[in-house]
Amino acid sequence: LFLKKRRNMSNDIQIPWDWYIIRTSALIGFLLLYLAIFFGTVSCLPGIKKYFLRLRSLNFHCWISLQALLFAMIHAIFLLFHQFIKFSFADVFIPFHSKFEPILVGLGTIVFYLMVILVVTSYARKYISQKIWRSIHFLNIILYIFSIIHAIYLGTDLKSGMMREIF
Repeated sequence: LFLKKRRNMSNDIQIPWDWYIIRTSALIGFLLLYLAIFFGTVSCLPGIKKYFLRLRSLNFHCWISLQALLFAMIHAIFLLFHQFIKFSFADVFIPFHSKFEPILVGLGTIVFYLMVILVVTSYARKYISQKIWRSIHFLNIILYIFSIIHAIYLGTDLKSGMMREIF
């Protein structure tokens, strides 16, 4: 009888798989974004050449940026499957369209589009002028600030505790 009750109890528990994927992809994406910005900035410092080959560090920077974009995409797509807050395609991909926290969700959407622009222009760097590429790349500052605001005020893991302190 005890085992039967235990089995029935476990069948009633619903694991919010979508929530775990949404928050994990967001945290990994932000970590990769931080690393991409860090390596991009460090690779431009004059003394770094003796520790890293500039070409390799820039290739690593571009690869990490692409991975950050992929995790941001996973984060956005799985919001469409969220069971608790129902997001539509427009809510996720049109800035400030969401009825749930429109400003904060909109900042996340803008961050995603800025990431797309920065990654595409980084891979197309040899086809555009250095001046244009550098001007576009300064959008990283806005991207990073918006992503921090989006994460701290909207992210459930960052409301308090150790994750907020690390962030």
